[in-house]
Amino acid sequence: MSYLRLLGSNAGSLDIVCFPHLGAGATAYSEFALDLGDTFRSWSIQAPGREDRSSEPLPTSFDELVGRCVEAINGEIGDRAVLFGHSFGALVAWSVARSLARPPMQLIVSGSQGPMDTRTSPLPQGDDASLIMWLEKVAGGPTPVTSDPRIRELFLPTIRHDLRLAQSIRPGTEPLRGVPIHVITAESDPVATPASMSGWYRATTGEVSFSSIPGGHFAVLKRGTLVRDVVLRNVFL
Repeated sequence: MSYLRLLGSNAGSLDIVCFPHLGAGATAYSEFALDLGDTFRSWSIQAPGREDRSSEPLPTSFDELVGRCVEAINGEIGDRAVLFGHSFGALVAWSVARSLARPPMQLIVSGSQGPMDTRTSPLPQGDDASLIMWLEKVAGGPTPVTSDPRIRELFLPTIRHDLRLAQSIRPGTEPLRGVPIHVITAESDPVATPASMSGWYRATTGEVSFSSIPGGHFAVLKRGTLVRDVVLRNVFL
């Protein structure tokens, strides 16, 4: 089954591919895609082990995840593509951008330190209680995943698996070549603080720009219009 899911209309003139955060699937971007509007064909990565692919085995490594995303985008997306990744998805998107047959027109990221940095915000270790505490810190309080036992049973294994992939990532050594990156920081993000995001300057030889929004780690998922405006300012449609 394909790693790509089309979110909404197929009528747009520009493809944007969204990469979900830890444990999430394509529906994490449903509302976000509506905000992007009809200018875009909005896609999301749908890795195995979640949502309509819940019965399939999870990727065995970060490299496998990246490779399968590259295959899907090379096969289904045209030349006019923008990549957007949030949190863990930002690191996946950057890694994918380095390997595509056609480099993206732009990479937009949020919620993660730069891919060439040594991580300064530690990922959780230990039992479910420790993981739940960390998830609530990231989210700014309890969520259905942390407070509802039935939802926890569904999502914690996938989140823990994605954490193992994230922990396996080593700092990159070669930047993107010429691809512009726009970095969105959230003023109250406890894990990707605005001060920790400067490493993205070293992630490409292209232009790097920044914008800031109020709110916490997931605030950007309610700001699809911001991402739309960033693309419209920087990419000739």
